[in-house]
Formats: sequence, structure tokens, C-alpha cells
Amino acid sequence: MFETWKWQSRLDSVETLLKTERELLLSGDARRLEQLSRRRERAEAVLDGLPEDVLSQFQDQLVRIRRLAGRNATLLRAYLDGAQQGIQRLAEIEAAQRDLGAYGRDGSRIAPLATTSSCHRRA
Repeated sequence: MFETWKWQSRLDSVETLLKTERELLLSGDARRLEQLSRRRERAEAVLDGLPEDVLSQFQDQLVRIRRLAGRNATLLRAYLDGAQQGIQRLAEIEAAQRDLGAYGRDGSRIAPLATTSSCHRRA
């Protein structure tokens, strides 16, 4: 009886973790998602170490957990793809800014100003 309760509690915590992870993925909270990584590793270790009798006893819950994990993996891939596209777009914008320049009267290119801007205000 105690063993059943122990495994039920562990599987419940894995399910809760996956639901929390989904909420963080949808909200884009990368910092809190990173904080969950250790808990996720421990949850994976729990699932890897399930005895056969537990696998058969909690089959329905394990199917739910597998579905949640698959859904989160899809969201995470989309999240990472979006971040990679954002990085590429920023690189394109920076390259375009470097290419923008001015030309002197003789047609020679004038070096762009420093990328830092300053603001001067009068007192």
C-alpha cells in the first residue's frame, strides 16, 4: 500500500511539473523555465526507474504524462525555432545598419558613426 501511494505521489508531481512547464512555455518565461530544468531531470529519472508492476498499475496516468511531455516538446521546439529566427533577424538588421552609410562629395564612403547614441540636453 505504501509503495502504491509513493509511486502515485511521484507520478502526480511529474504531471504537475509538465503542466507548469507548459504554462511557462506559453508565457515565454525562459528564466523560470530554466529553473525547472533540475526538477525535470529528477522527474525523468523517476520515470526511467519505474518497475514493471508500477508501469502496469499506472498505465493511464503514464499515457497522460507521455502526452503532456510530447506536447511540451513540440512547444519547446517552436520556442527555440522562434528564438533562432529572432537572432538571425537581429543579425540581418545589424548587418544592414553597418551597410548604411554616407558618401562624400567625391563619392568616397564615409565611415559610419559609432553605434552608441548620445543625447544632449540643455539645462
